[in-house]
Amino acid sequence: MVRWAFHLLGIEVTKDKKLIKKAYAAKVKLCHPEEQPEEWARLHEAYQAALKYAQTPEEFREESRDVRRGWEESVSEHASLEDDEEEEEPSYVPPPEARISPDPEYDEMFHEAQQRWAQESSPEVNISPDLEYDKMFQEAQQQWMQESLLQEGLFAKRAILYRKRERRKKLLLIFAALVIGFLIIGMAGLRKEHAVEDDVKEMAAAYLNEKYGGASYSTKNLEVEEEGIIGDFINKMDSYAIRARETGVVIAYAMRDERDKEGEYAFFDNIQEAEIREGFENAVNTATGHAEGLLFWDSSTTDTTYGGIGDGYFHTKYEGDFMDFIVHEAARRADTPTGDPKVLATEYQSMNGICDYYLPDPAVQTIEERLKMQELTEDPKLKEALDQCAADYKVQLRCSVLPETLFEKRIAQAEENRYNVFVLNDVHETLGMQPAMSFLMLTGWYVSLPPEDERLLGIANGMYMQPVLAMGDGISGTESSIGGQGFSGDPEWMTGSIVKTETPETLEITEEERQRAVSFRLADGYVLKNNYALAIRKDQYGIADTGYKVLVTKQVGMEMDVADKHLEAPAGTTYEKYVCNYLDAGAILRQNDVIDGEGYIFIEYQAAENASEADIITVINP
Repeated sequence: MVRWAFHLLGIEVTKDKKLIKKAYAAKVKLCHPEEQPEEWARLHEAYQAALKYAQTPEEFREESRDVRRGWEESVSEHASLEDDEEEEEPSYVPPPEARISPDPEYDEMFHEAQQRWAQESSPEVNISPDLEYDKMFQEAQQQWMQESLLQEGLFAKRAILYRKRERRKKLLLIFAALVIGFLIIGMAGLRKEHAVEDDVKEMAAAYLNEKYGGASYSTKNLEVEEEGIIGDFINKMDSYAIRARETGVVIAYAMRDERDKEGEYAFFDNIQEAEIREGFENAVNTATGHAEGLLFWDSSTTDTTYGGIGDGYFHTKYEGDFMDFIVHEAARRADTPTGDPKVLATEYQSMNGICDYYLPDPAVQTIEERLKMQELTEDPKLKEALDQCAADYKVQLRCSVLPETLFEKRIAQAEENRYNVFVLNDVHETLGMQPAMSFLMLTGWYVSLPPEDERLLGIANGMYMQPVLAMGDGISGTESSIGGQGFSGDPEWMTGSIVKTETPETLEITEEERQRAVSFRLADGYVLKNNYALAIRKDQYGIADTGYKVLVTKQVGMEMDVADKHLEAPAGTTYEKYVCNYLDAGAILRQNDVIDGEGYIFIEYQAAENASEADIITVINP
C-alpha cells in the first residue's frame, strides 16, 4: 500500500489517474527541482508510486501476458537452437581401421563346401573352386561387413540423440518440478497471507461495529490490503489498509509491531474526521476568544514516508468533548510502533500532529498598511491561550495573524476546500523557522509547542517576526525565516540593496519583449546570507496588473543531484516562475511561486555572496 504517496500528493487514496496527475501538477509547483531537489524527488517518487498503484487490472493482465509471452518465446528459441544442434550432428563414417577384409577361415570353409557340392553334383567330374565366384563372394562379404558397421554407427548416433533427449526431458522435469514447488510455496504463502488478511478483516469489522455501535460492517463489505512500509519502520511494523468494498476508499488501517506476532492490532479510521476537525477548531477558538479563527490540521504522527498514523485517522471515538477525546487519542498513539518521537529531525511532529491557525487583525486592513508598520506588538493573552492549547492537545500550533482584508478573502476560498491548504511540516528546523505565508503578509506569527517538544527541539514558545526593510525604491523585504544568518539585527544594512538593472543579454526573448521588460538585482557591495522575500510595487515600475511573466536568471553555474540524476545549470540559465493570486488557498511564497496581490509582486530572492553571483529577476509585461 502506498498511502504515504497520496498523503504527499494531498489527496485521498484513489485509482483515478487523472486525479493523481492533477494533484501532482498542483503540488509540483511548490517545489522546484533546482531549488528544492529533495522535496521534488520525494514528490516525484510519490507521483510514480501513486500511478503504479492506480494501474488497472486490464493493464496488469496485459503486463502479465507480455511477461508470459516473453518466457514462451525464450523457450521456443531454446528449443529451436537444440533442433539446429541435432541437424548439425555429423553423419557417422567408420574409420579406415574398421573396414575389415573377408575372414580367411570363413573363406577356406567356403572353398571346401563348394568343392564338396561340386563332387556330389557330378561325381565323375572333379571341379576346382570357381575363382570368379569366389571373388564375387568376397566383395559381397566385404560390402555386408561395411554396411553392418554403418548400421551400428547409425544406431550409435540415435543412441546419442536419445540420451540427449532424455537429458533434456529430465532437465525439463526438474525445471517443472521447481516451478511447481515455487508455486506450491507461493500458494502456501498466499494462503497464509490471505489468512492473515481475513483475520485483520474480521478484527476491523469488529472494531468498527463496537466503536460505532449498530454499524453494519462485515467481512463482505470490507477489503484488506497489506501496506508497504519504507524508511525507519521497514521490517518493524505490520500495516494493513481497510477499504470499503463498494467505493474502494480507505476508511481505516491496522498496525502492529512486527516483533510482536501475537500482539493486537491498533486500528485507526477516518469515519469521524470532519466532526473531529470541527471540534478541534471550536476548542481552539474558545480558548483564544476568536470565534472567527480557522484551523488547518495535519494529524499524522510522523512524515508518512517513514510509516505512521496518517492524517485524518483516529482510534478514539469522538463524542463531543474534544479534551477527553484528544487525551485518550494521544495515549493510544503513544502505544503504537510509531509512538516514539524522532529526535531533532525536521520531519518531527507532536503526538497529535501540527496545525496552522489563522486569525484576522482588525487594526490592519491592507498589505500597504502592513508594509508601513515599523513595530509589532505581541498579544500576551493570545500567546498564553495558544501555549495552553499546544500543551493540552499535544500539537505544534502556529498562529498567523493576517491583515483583515487578506484574511477574509483568502480564508473564504480556503473554507470551500480545506484540503488545498498546505500545512507546513518543516517549521521547526534547528537553523530556521519559516511561516506558511511570508512575514510581509503577517502582523503576527506565534509558535506554540508542547513542553516536551520545546525541550526536544530547543525552541522557546513565543511570537516570531522579522522586520520589514526598505530594500529599494518601491521594494520592501524581510528575511524568509527565523534563525538564519541574515542581518535582521541591523535593518539599515539592507536599505537600498535591491536595484533596477539591465535585462540580461542571455535571455532568449524577442526585441519587443525586451522593450517591455524590467529587471532587478542585488546592488554592489551587498551580500545575502539568508533568503529574502521581496514585495515589488507594480505601479512604480510600470508592471501590468495581470498577464505578466517572471523570469529568474542565474549569474553563476550550479550543480545538483535530483532523483539520482546529476544536473548542471551553467551561468545564464533562466527559468520561469509560476504566478498565482495571493487569495489562492494553496499559494505559498517559498522558492518557486510568485504571488500577486493588492498591487504588489511577492517573490523569494535567493541568498548570494555578492551582486555578481545573485539572481536577476526579470518581469515581462504582456
